[in-house]
Amino acid sequence: MLSYSNWKDTYKSRLRTFEEAVNELKDGDSMTTTSGVGGPSAPFMELLFDRVISGDLKDFTLTDGVCIKPHKYHKPENVSKWFGKINWRTTYFTAVNIALSKMRAMDYMPMCGADAWWRTAYGANVLYISVTPPNELGFVNTSCASFSTPDVVAEWNRMGKDHLIIAEVNENLPWVFGDTMYHVSEIDIFIEHNSPLAQMTRAEPTEIESAIGGYVASLINDRDTIQMGWGGVSEAVISNLQNVRDLGVVSEVIPAGLPRLCEEGIITNKYKPFYTGKTVAGLCTGNQELYDFMNMNPTAILTRCKETNDIGFIAKHPNMKAINTTAMIDLTGVSTAEGNGHFEFSGCGGQLEFVVGSHYSPGGASINLLPSSRVNKNGERLSNILPELPAGTPVTIPRTVHDFIVTEYGIADLRLKDRRQRAEELISVAHPDFRGELRKAAFTNFYPVTK
Repeated sequence: MLSYSNWKDTYKSRLRTFEEAVNELKDGDSMTTTSGVGGPSAPFMELLFDRVISGDLKDFTLTDGVCIKPHKYHKPENVSKWFGKINWRTTYFTAVNIALSKMRAMDYMPMCGADAWWRTAYGANVLYISVTPPNELGFVNTSCASFSTPDVVAEWNRMGKDHLIIAEVNENLPWVFGDTMYHVSEIDIFIEHNSPLAQMTRAEPTEIESAIGGYVASLINDRDTIQMGWGGVSEAVISNLQNVRDLGVVSEVIPAGLPRLCEEGIITNKYKPFYTGKTVAGLCTGNQELYDFMNMNPTAILTRCKETNDIGFIAKHPNMKAINTTAMIDLTGVSTAEGNGHFEFSGCGGQLEFVVGSHYSPGGASINLLPSSRVNKNGERLSNILPELPAGTPVTIPRTVHDFIVTEYGIADLRLKDRRQRAEELISVAHPDFRGELRKAAFTNFYPVTK
């Protein structure tokens, strides 16, 4: 039962320091953190690990979301202090924790966006979120990360599960519309910590990324609905969307550059069948321009990824174009965006859901982007289009739902193609240095054996 009248007393009684909050965690607890700027700040995490390392907190499980807030226990030299004392895993590797993946110290939990809520509701009993200070009615706002929080809280309440919700209060967070408001009586612990918001700077696209962006733009038409992921290639796509108008957005993450795209009439959301007139996503991480744009803006909302990432919901949008980045692809169209062998460098995220949803959208298509090659640490150039993926590599997208693959050399259309034709399409957009050996592999694997 919510108590609205005396919310200030409730809020004050639930205020804790970082240390007091950490000390309320118990042996056997399992905690999930929200992603991006919604994740815990370093003081909380370091005090938590200090308890674990000292032996004061045992059998503890910690599941990170998309982590952009580093702390000292991310450093490789500190792994020996905590490894074996805490089950620490993530659902998406970033630059912050990739070193722990290389060391195989932090594990990876495979999942998509739409099922994050039940994995948390049934696999955890502690949730860490970040919120704005309460408004005059006693409501706080989860700001840049709605994602799975609404459904986790609802499911815990439905089950009557004993749980703990910790909220870090930061006055720098924008107030964002959508499934983002909670009364103070719904949260167990508040920690006031006014820290600057992490800034995801918009890097200038490389020459290769710009070429890819130009090809992608040719596949986007007026009134399409789009989804885009993070990264330099996405920035290149945005810079090439000058000749289209009235796009809609349904996405897991708010596209970078949204303010400019809206200002220029490129994104209006006028013709979407759902959330008409509104950009809708589950997460928002960007620069200050984007945070300012999101603040109190009814045309850009964050809602539950149980909905935004639902394949059926995505497919109901006509002319849905899902634009995502691929790391490697084989000659039949099997691709990965997250790993090389057993080395996990990213995560599946919502890519599979949007690829499948757009594939089944009337007039829609999945558009996956990759540079044709890369240069390793030894200066050796390697092809990102391969006869087969390296052993142990996780499959992010199966070959059955890929539509377009775009490199700096053009567009490979995999629709209506058999394996031989797919190989021909992909070889045509491969780096020229590797086309000969790819043709030999295709001939060996897909053509009749001759004596």
